[in-house]
Amino acid sequence: MDMQNKTRTNLVQQIDGCNVQKNSLLITHMGQEGVAIKGESGRVLYFDLYLSDYVKEVDPESCPRNFPPPVLPAEISNANYYFITHHHLDHLDPVTVKEVSKASPKCIFVIPKAHVSILKNLGINDSRIFPVNAGKVYIIDGIKFHVLACKHEEFETDSDGNHFYVGYIVYLDGICFYHAGDTLVYSELINEVKSHQIDAAYIPINGRDYFRNEIDLLGNMNYREAVHFIQSIHVNVFIPCHYDLFEHNYENPSYLVDYLYQKDRTQKFKMMVPGEKYYYVR
Repeated sequence: MDMQNKTRTNLVQQIDGCNVQKNSLLITHMGQEGVAIKGESGRVLYFDLYLSDYVKEVDPESCPRNFPPPVLPAEISNANYYFITHHHLDHLDPVTVKEVSKASPKCIFVIPKAHVSILKNLGINDSRIFPVNAGKVYIIDGIKFHVLACKHEEFETDSDGNHFYVGYIVYLDGICFYHAGDTLVYSELINEVKSHQIDAAYIPINGRDYFRNEIDLLGNMNYREAVHFIQSIHVNVFIPCHYDLFEHNYENPSYLVDYLYQKDRTQKFKMMVPGEKYYYVR
């Protein structure tokens, strides 16, 4: 076994082997907006995994991954819940979803109601699909989470008013974790998020521009907006994401570090590489 495969195999084992204490959270970065969190109860929640090169397979003219996945989807045997923010392939990856569903046969998939049919077409049984909509609060197995509407350049809904793009504020074993999904900043989002005491926030920083729009790439807040956003919502630890997987949708994270240093030297933040684990203690 080569070192890369050994590292991949060990990652899930390392997550399983970590005994998370009270008022703590194990955060494992999976690349792009993919992340795993584990709380005191031992339950493991995954978000927006993209662990294949499916985008390149579907469109050979698109950019390949800039780095290999830190773990193979078939090796994720410890997933209790799998949260999906929207239907774009780097967030709802058919290859990863199918493989994780097999490796973790009891895993429940949390997904915007507008995209339930995608999971069904991938062979995910109805009993394993938990549909959600923006503006609602849900509780599964004692895990409370709020679903927020995301403005991925624009708001978008289906004919029944179900939002295409969402973010999640999740309370896992007393720790509040915010996964922003793909979004711009807007006033109602600030007001909603700052009403919670966010321990750790996972926020995109890749931005947007005319040229990316011209190739149908919807954008997010940029690094400057992300800094002002976290100042507005008062998070404990800020974790930037969604800036390095594809060459055509890239942002230099050092710009964020420099700008944050200028604006607020007291704000805690964590830059993470794929496969890195961060043990958060409140």
